[in-house]
Amino acid sequence: MQKIPYLYRALRQEEIKAGYLLITKEQGTDQTLPFPSLEESQEENHPELFKEGKTNKSIWQKNGLPKEGVSTTPYYERALHYAQKNKVIVRINKSLLRDYEIEEYRVADHLKDPEKQISRPEDDEIIVVYNNGKKLPKQIIVGIIRI
Repeated sequence: MQKIPYLYRALRQEEIKAGYLLITKEQGTDQTLPFPSLEESQEENHPELFKEGKTNKSIWQKNGLPKEGVSTTPYYERALHYAQKNKVIVRINKSLLRDYEIEEYRVADHLKDPEKQISRPEDDEIIVVYNNGKKLPKQIIVGIIRI
């Protein structure tokens, strides 16, 4: 398996206004979503992801995933999909995460049955977690891509 050096994130409006920063938000809100969105307008743009049944919050709590983090993907094309509203993607250098005490959690690795529990497996969602504040260090961002 090829090691992927970057993660990508379609920024929320709040993150753009803050100067292109990654800002954590609580994972597993009470929205009826299979997992946290990579982009804030996912319900509007992708209503098929909002299913009846388990909530985000219950899935996160049951699988021991962190309470707060930032959703990312190792695939630029998937971030591009989520960036249609706000038109900004950041490239994150994975090799810098440890330097800033940032942890990463690949969602599929923490589930009993990822094929049934993840509606968009092509995202290969990775949550980055920073326990020293709500804003992740800007130094991990090595590219800002405006589409």
